[in-house]
Amino acid sequence: MFVISLWIGLCMILIRCEQSDGAAYRENIMSESVAFEYPSPLMSWDGMARASNDGAEVVVLGDGAGHASGSPDDDAESWLRSWSQSGWEQFDLQFREVERQLESEGKRLVIRPSSGGMLSDAVCTLNWCARGGGQSAQILLDPIGWIVPSMLLDIEDHLDRIVELSLEMIERGRVWGVMLRSLGWNQDQTGFESRSLSQGEPDGGMILTKLLPLMHACHTHILVDASDIARIEPGAASH
Repeated sequence: MFVISLWIGLCMILIRCEQSDGAAYRENIMSESVAFEYPSPLMSWDGMARASNDGAEVVVLGDGAGHASGSPDDDAESWLRSWSQSGWEQFDLQFREVERQLESEGKRLVIRPSSGGMLSDAVCTLNWCARGGGQSAQILLDPIGWIVPSMLLDIEDHLDRIVELSLEMIERGRVWGVMLRSLGWNQDQTGFESRSLSQGEPDGGMILTKLLPLMHACHTHILVDASDIARIEPGAASH
């Protein structure tokens, strides 16, 4: 996949490129990776030595809590465990251990929250960033990653609330970047998969309009397809 680099004002655009061992975030096809996201989430990070992955200085990990299902209704036991004090203590401990390990390697840890992880919505993510275990946390905001099927009917209202809380995270200096994408149903209609802004089911123009305050407040923008670059040029979000 070809990727390109573009600066709009003071914002840097990175393209998330899927690879066999994870996903590279790159400015352009000839440059080294700015960041690398591994498929294993924070809670299962094994601490083994990893390849340099083009010299990326930022390691992005999901906050996966090991749920057997994306819905508490289908997997009550693991979801209740993730909401318990002991579940948060384990998450905080793992965060600090991985952060120390990566710092010793000259790398920075960034967490990408999701609806199926410990940081399952913007409220608990803001709370975690503001308290003990997450005081030094850097977050890759992925607003669409907090959207679940039951939220689609009034997704615009949910995005408004997500943006409001995310701006607080940015003001606290907790945000590394923001991912701009859409979503769609997977092949068997059991869950969502990532889509470009042009190909997702929620309208890409609506998503950009809602996320515009985050785009203005955040230095680094992550796209999942280079074709979306044209959509985030000045004025594109209002079309």
